[in-house]
Amino acid sequence: MIENAMAVSMTDTHFQALMSHLFPGDFSEHGAVLAVGRAQGTDYSRLLVQQVFCAEDGVDYIVGRNGYHQLRAEFIADCLGYCREEKLGYLAVHNHGGSNQVQFSSVDLRSHERGYPTLKTLLPEGGVVGGLVFAKDACAGDIWLENGRRLPVSRLSILGSQQRTLTPAPVPDAIRVAATYKRQVLMFGEHGQARLKELRVGVIGLGGVGSILVEWLARLGVGSLVLIDPDRVEASNLSRLCGARAWDARLALQASWLPTWSKRWAASHGTPKTRLAARIARRARRDIELELWARNVAEPEVARACQSCDFLFLAADSMQARLVFNAIVHQYLIPGIQVGSKVVIDPE
Repeated sequence: MIENAMAVSMTDTHFQALMSHLFPGDFSEHGAVLAVGRAQGTDYSRLLVQQVFCAEDGVDYIVGRNGYHQLRAEFIADCLGYCREEKLGYLAVHNHGGSNQVQFSSVDLRSHERGYPTLKTLLPEGGVVGGLVFAKDACAGDIWLENGRRLPVSRLSILGSQQRTLTPAPVPDAIRVAATYKRQVLMFGEHGQARLKELRVGVIGLGGVGSILVEWLARLGVGSLVLIDPDRVEASNLSRLCGARAWDARLALQASWLPTWSKRWAASHGTPKTRLAARIARRARRDIELELWARNVAEPEVARACQSCDFLFLAADSMQARLVFNAIVHQYLIPGIQVGSKVVIDPE
């Protein structure tokens, strides 16, 4: 894959700490450093903010020779030492004025070209170096990767009770939404509906709850689904799986008068739940993109597929699946929800 932009994710806690430092109300410039990890797959690359170091004005963030302000060398060295020890990347941060649009100045870019090549040599091989510049409602970035590659930041995602996204400039207003989603636009707005089409959502577990989620997500207009379940349809599933047919459980080959080998073969050759879920999704919307994994989510390759998602649903009931899900959403800053149902019997 040839990347043309980088995405950055951070928690709302880190974001609030950073923004209160950058915009204390004095209309001046302030600085900080972010220690970042990097999640990378075959079709995505994302920086994950792990730590925020706020530079104290007049001590760590001082008047510079080549620009308005600069980070003090000793502060940079301390932050680099932390990043090197933790095997993380280094992003220098400062703020500009304005609200919903921001970009680096020519002075900023020249300072990057002077300093970032040297900083890269002080981090482990493959370490990311770069900078972010913020306005109150905008963020732009200049990321330096291996082999001299240099990428802008397309968006900064802030993850909390609500998800917020900052971009270098406002999203253009000219958006065409299909008539199919006319009622939904009343709730989400045209930009919201367009955002749904850009999303890649993972569903782990495609049983009674998972199959419903797949249909709803497809009908909502989500652009891409990653569907994960190692199981096949069985006779006991037919009452709970959306769109399941008798042949999916091979019921015709399990009649009481048939030989035992026929019943055994049928029981182990039902339709994979991933294939059934794909049928459900494409019946709801033909143009949806699907990635199917008829394997356990604990397998490394399957877990990596989850890391490319913008959102995850866990609809599996095994403890192993829960542990993998929890690890992914926390380590890779991917919002997720566990969904399920439980029948509670009143003992009286």
